[in-house]
Amino acid sequence: MSAMSSRVSIILIHLICWGILLGFPFLFILDQDATPIDWMEYMKRSILMIGYCIVFYLNYFIFIPKLLFRERTKELRLNEKWIKTENARKDAERSRTETELKNLRNQLNPHFLLNTLNNIYALIAFDRDKAQDAVQELGRLLRYVLYDNQNDMVPLNREMDFIRRTAG
Repeated sequence: MSAMSSRVSIILIHLICWGILLGFPFLFILDQDATPIDWMEYMKRSILMIGYCIVFYLNYFIFIPKLLFRERTKELRLNEKWIKTENARKDAERSRTETELKNLRNQLNPHFLLNTLNNIYALIAFDRDKAQDAVQELGRLLRYVLYDNQNDMVPLNREMDFIRRTAG
């Protein structure tokens, strides 16, 4: 159904309904003697229906679109704004968590490196061959951490392979 035929249908329905409602007072003013219609009596009885008609169309064309749908639009805007704010909050929390994790990694790596170098330094005095092996293992570990392991998520089997290679 096109927009034009839909509009015509709505207008016809309105005209038929109001025709029935405005014809309703005839049922009360017509008596069995078939006297002519008293138009003043008809107007008195029709005033209520005309008042209903005015109130209906004021609501239909003015109040409902301006008040009800405007409020619904505001609700939709508030809902959209809440969703955007919630997504921004989640993104900020995720970013904060990632930043904390990076800061923790940055704090642990220098501490780990310092302790390992101190242990290798002490090992040099007792066993130079083991100290050289430790320096090589440290080099492999640093290469893995700096270059091979840059993703946020690393598969567990990849980590296990690295541990097996360094331990074996």
